[in-house]
Amino acid sequence: MATRGHGAGGNRTSQGVCVAEVSFIDGTIDSSKSPFEPRGEVCRPFESLPCGVVAEGARVGEVESHRSGVEPPSSSRCRVKPLACGERVLSSLAHVTNIVGYMSDAPHNSRSSSPAKKAGWDVGVRTTVPNTVPEVWNFLVGSGLALWLGDTTLPTVKGGSYLTDDQVRGTVRIYTVNSRVRVSWWPSDWPHDTVLTLTIKEADSGTTINIQHDELADRDERRMMLGHWKNVVDQLAVAIDSAV
Repeated sequence: MATRGHGAGGNRTSQGVCVAEVSFIDGTIDSSKSPFEPRGEVCRPFESLPCGVVAEGARVGEVESHRSGVEPPSSSRCRVKPLACGERVLSSLAHVTNIVGYMSDAPHNSRSSSPAKKAGWDVGVRTTVPNTVPEVWNFLVGSGLALWLGDTTLPTVKGGSYLTDDQVRGTVRIYTVNSRVRVSWWPSDWPHDTVLTLTIKEADSGTTINIQHDELADRDERRMMLGHWKNVVDQLAVAIDSAV
């Protein structure tokens, strides 16, 4: 019977472990060569790198020091200079007081969080004036009402109706002092009504007036109303500056 074990004779290295091979026959040790040969060395000790050499792992696309053929860009795509300690970023954009143009490229659909909202096109314009919120509000619902809604009397309660001298009729949906007026807006020569919202909000340089017109029928109607409301906010800015 032959067996393998650890001992002092016949040392060989297999997989980094010292193994001694001896044979036992009838209780005596056979010093002849074992018929079982150890496998060759499958791992090598790490070689130390010369001083100053840094080992780098393989990059994406590299196998055994062969590149995949895709070279990295010759220069960085991002040229951002780090800020020094205490340095501040200053915007180079001037303050714009008359902004026109947040128009969606497609009509609203009915998958809105508000189930009562209809499908349609919308347009909005806004301007900022150097006056306080109460001053702007009092002008918009007072002497300046005709400039944006028409020559009429605007009810201050929800459900109240109005009719302008231009035959635009509607009802009040929201009336919040110093904040917002929302009404239905239906000219007599239109086959459908729309929703008009006027909102004012305090800004760094005064008060921002925003006019939003929703549920327009199509692109042409939206284009027409964009020009109309742009003229309205321009007139409001001049009138408020003169009246307040």
